Amino acid sequence: MHSLAWLANNGAAAIVCFPGVMYRGGAEQKIRKYLIDNNFVDTIVQLPDNLFYGTSIATCIMVLKKNKTANSTLFIDASKECVKVTNNNKLTEDNISKIVAAFTERTDSEYFCRLVPGAGVYPAAR
Repeated sequence: MHSLAWLANNGAAAIVCFPGVMYRGGAEQKIRKYLIDNNFVDTIVQLPDNLFYGTSIATCIMVLKKNKTANSTLFIDASKECVKVTNNNKLTEDNISKIVAAFTERTDSEYFCRLVPGAGVYPAAR
């Protein structure tokens, strides 16, 4: 929320998060609902585990934008985009290029990325 508050109208913020922010209840759920309802979440990138020094958990990158023109969110599963180096995983230049290309192109790729339409696109459940 702090990053979003200080974000320029045409800017983007990329925040490394614990994946629990995507599914936990309580305050995290309220914040997540606010971000989605106001169309601030541009992209979620799931990263491999053992990527960062000192933590073995998987992380994700949440990209926020204030003035999105499309009401959709891109989900990228980059959890397999790495090479094993001793006990840690590492993103290679090829891995990074593939993730950046998916982010830029915003097209579906089976088992890797999906552009999900925002609220109001699907009819209400009955």
